[in-house]
Amino acid sequence: MSTSTVSNVSSNNANLPVVFFTPGIPEEVSRISLKRDKRLNNQKIVTFVFAENSASTPIHTMEGWGEFVHSIDAMHLVDSEGEITVYPEDVAVSHVVDGFRTSEVAISFHVAEDNWNRVMRFLRYYATSQGMAYTETSN
Repeated sequence: MSTSTVSNVSSNNANLPVVFFTPGIPEEVSRISLKRDKRLNNQKIVTFVFAENSASTPIHTMEGWGEFVHSIDAMHLVDSEGEITVYPEDVAVSHVVDGFRTSEVAISFHVAEDNWNRVMRFLRYYATSQGMAYTETSN
């Protein structure tokens, strides 16, 4: 996975952190998980989960575009520090309804050690702004 950070880029209002696939269309993240892949020298993996709820479809950009979910090539994480572009390595759809809408989409990417601190700062900003809490699980 390669991430690239572009400094001094802030396209969101009030500097709230946002996640988007298409500029101008912020997405709602349901949960975020972090893990290490022991098969790959403890490579760090971040997974964003977008789940359908009563207020929205899982990914606004994809509403009505069932095939789009499999062609995601980049996800953008924007906060007051700038923009991080990540390139998903895995996109999993867990329930397709009517061929287009999904109940859950999980997008995973590896984070190189030299990008880890910046990605973690974004995740903390995002979690705080969305009222998310950290829970540790054992595997």
